[in-house]
Amino acid sequence: MKRSLPLAALARRLAVVLAGMSLLTGPSAATGDPFQPGLRWVHGAQPSAPWLPASVSFAAGGELVWASGFPGGARLMVLAAPGEGVVAPLFEDAVLGPVTGALSVCAAESPERLFSLAQYDVAGGAARSTQVRRYDALAAAAGQPFAPLWSRDLALVANGPALFACDTLGWRVVIAAWDDVARRVHVTWLAGADGTVTQTTEYDAPPLSALALSADGSRLALAAGSQIRILDAAGALLHSETLPAPAPTLALSADGGRVVFPRFDRLAVLDELGGAYVEVAEHAGVASELPLRCAVAADGTTYAAGWWEYVSGTGVRLETYDGVSHQRVHEFVQQGSSAGLQNAPAAVAVSADGQRVAFGCWGAGDARAELILADMAQALPRLEVDLPGSVLGLALGPDGARVALAAKNLHANQVGSTGEVRLYDTGERDLALLAPPRVGGTLELAALAPGGQWCLFLLGRRAAAPTVFPGVGGGLALDRGLRLRVFPRAADAGGRADLVVPLPDNPALLGLDLSAQAFFRGPNGSSFTLAVVDPLIF
Repeated sequence: MKRSLPLAALARRLAVVLAGMSLLTGPSAATGDPFQPGLRWVHGAQPSAPWLPASVSFAAGGELVWASGFPGGARLMVLAAPGEGVVAPLFEDAVLGPVTGALSVCAAESPERLFSLAQYDVAGGAARSTQVRRYDALAAAAGQPFAPLWSRDLALVANGPALFACDTLGWRVVIAAWDDVARRVHVTWLAGADGTVTQTTEYDAPPLSALALSADGSRLALAAGSQIRILDAAGALLHSETLPAPAPTLALSADGGRVVFPRFDRLAVLDELGGAYVEVAEHAGVASELPLRCAVAADGTTYAAGWWEYVSGTGVRLETYDGVSHQRVHEFVQQGSSAGLQNAPAAVAVSADGQRVAFGCWGAGDARAELILADMAQALPRLEVDLPGSVLGLALGPDGARVALAAKNLHANQVGSTGEVRLYDTGERDLALLAPPRVGGTLELAALAPGGQWCLFLLGRRAAAPTVFPGVGGGLALDRGLRLRVFPRAADAGGRADLVVPLPDNPALLGLDLSAQAFFRGPNGSSFTLAVVDPLIF
């Protein structure tokens, strides 16, 4: 049986194992408490230049927030997820012209593939054109204007809604627009790299109401009128179904093998089996309820729905479901009254691993939460937030620890033209990036291990698998075959250590493949942080 090394010997052994490391010292800093749950930052409209946030999406592994705002001064914004207080965008395009109808965003994993969809009035306001653009945040960081790399105007000019989505890698962007004259849905696939039209299809349908694209781009689901259609990557029809009423929402798993959508007062779950979509579950609402929003995890192991009580218009019920047993795990109910403000579920999101579910609501104008973040492993919410106004949209970070909100400053039913993009964090990670790292600026990290006395901050690249050391908690997630930079710091009485290191003014650092982890030693033993962060350097 192997013996555990004494702590001092273990530290010496670790120093030897981390081949090629360099020990640097420097100042430390503290910028708030990243280890407590709550609001991290806001970016909002000013009364003199009003706009409402329209949609939000995470990019770059959750290190960037890509957001849109209109009407008024229509704009597209790139914000850094690390930060504190009132923040400004890293990059912004506020020269979009008079956007009408829609201004929405979606993002791939890469900061180089940020997409937007905007509609503009034509023919004296009798119809709208639809334009899709691609932006590159890294190119902007290198000094280029934050302007579209390409822009594609769809051939269709009509007075109808348009929806779009991209796959995880940004290889495909799919747009669906409704022609109100011919009463047809037009679907266009674009190459994410250059905006080239790769294929199109169209079909007769009432107004378009929902669109979902699987993360791998292999499946597209569309709801128009009382019909739902599922298409493959070539545009071939795989499944169609006539519904009792138009579906306001639908969701697909990462490979498109699971689809979740409303059948009026029921929530249907279908799986692709043997080349056909087969119902595997159906959930009924209580009296006078409709599922207005739904979402599903990448692997389908969790799905969720936001139900709306449509008679009074003020009741909301939020549910999560186990995707294997199809049993309900959580139920959060907000009862309303006919005299109260209209409450409704505005957005639902599920983390890729299915462990976290975020719900956003309009709220009732009282002390109850408009934002609820649920953890599938615990009964009570991980985070509940009572907002000044209503949620208009939200995005959930890849690890389920961050929520980006598009929020109105007043209730959705109240007259108001200003709002905020907000970022909330659960504070549960034991390693945090404190501020956006900039070329020529600093990299700022904080780590926490209660009882820890000293800390090694480790910078390098992620390994294919972690290395486990005898007697040490956790594992080294960085590649020890490559050169690791190691920064020793003392921990304070609470076990927190901070690091601030200068970054050279070198453009080669832009978008560098860099990861960080920390190692603690104290009377309670030695351990690596469970969290590993991937700073995106601008």
